[in-house]
Amino acid sequence: MEKLDRKILKNRWLILLVVVLMTFMACLDGSVINVALPEMSKKLSADMPSIQWIVTIYLITISSAILIFGRLGDIVGKTNIFKFGICIFTFGSLMCGISNSLTMLLISRVIQAIGASGTMSNSFGIINSSISKQ
Repeated sequence: MEKLDRKILKNRWLILLVVVLMTFMACLDGSVINVALPEMSKKLSADMPSIQWIVTIYLITISSAILIFGRLGDIVGKTNIFKFGICIFTFGSLMCGISNSLTMLLISRVIQAIGASGTMSNSFGIINSSISKQ
């Protein structure tokens, strides 16, 4: 156990950087897409009320899942849920990039938001447990 504590203490700044960058990406992804909505509307042949669901569904999914992943982090382990969230978020981002229809893009955004909520819900706990061990 002491060996693990020394390893965490040694890598605490790297841990902080990863957690902060992932939280930044998850938050940024919720709003940066607003700039591209008019162009996406043209490319996907969708009207603006339909295309706005791309932003809305991301935020609704995060709000719905964040408490679940927070509790799962308490049960399974915060770092395990955080890693799971990174994988799901990355997969969702890939799916968003290759989506060619509004329906596929909305499903991809839900997947991406599930991953984002997994990381966001456990980020403060990871920072607290890694930084406070001084």
